Amino acid sequence: MNPMLNIAIKAIRSAGNFLIQKYANYTKLDISNISKSSSAIVNINRSIKLIIIQVIQKYYPNHIFIKNKYKLDFTKNNNIKWIINSLDGINNFIRKFPHFSISISAIINGRSVISLIYDPIRNDLFSAVRGNGAQLNGFRIRSNSICKLKNIVLALSLKSRLNNDIILYKKILNKLINNHVDFRYTGSPSLDLAYLAAGKIDGYLQVGFNYFDFISNELLLIESGNILSDFIGRSDCLLFDNVICGNPRLLKELLILVK
Repeated sequence: MNPMLNIAIKAIRSAGNFLIQKYANYTKLDISNISKSSSAIVNINRSIKLIIIQVIQKYYPNHIFIKNKYKLDFTKNNNIKWIINSLDGINNFIRKFPHFSISISAIINGRSVISLIYDPIRNDLFSAVRGNGAQLNGFRIRSNSICKLKNIVLALSLKSRLNNDIILYKKILNKLINNHVDFRYTGSPSLDLAYLAAGKIDGYLQVGFNYFDFISNELLLIESGNILSDFIGRSDCLLFDNVICGNPRLLKELLILVK
């Protein structure tokens, strides 16, 4: 195995063990009085990042860690950068809904070369190494080969405030419903995309895009045979406002629908 992948697995599993302990001891609070910015959640996020950084730095002290989505830098140099998405599905965690994940990705020359998405509740580890495919718990995974829209399962993700995008979203949603598409909205986009890579669902659509939260999934999707696009067919993720994913034939059908 790739030595850096082994260290990344060790780091994300250590962070997952910490998160499970917090989840087991976490008392569900009054939902109206707790949010993503509450001190308890902020401290959990900070601790997860620290655990991952400490494990990786022990073996790779010169690597760079990007923890702030506003300081994302894809300068093409040989510096190895790690992106950490510490807790995807925060609202699920707050409500004691057991569906959330931790994601990390290593970037070299502006491209992700290793990606991991870990579901500590189910102990599911999704991984990808550029050029070597994608895996779930050590077994190779591929996307579904379905090519027709009827009866597909499509995961949805929306930013918390759609603002002007609400009209676009309603229009697309109506088209999908008319084509008998089945939907999932789980509250953890990273796990949705990991399930797409593993063929558990058929496609993914997100209105409102943040590349920082998406980067750990990009390589997993590509290595499992999926294609990523925005709603007008562009393939450069850095230009996306919205994103749609699926196998090449299904994505073509989805793009016809959403354009």
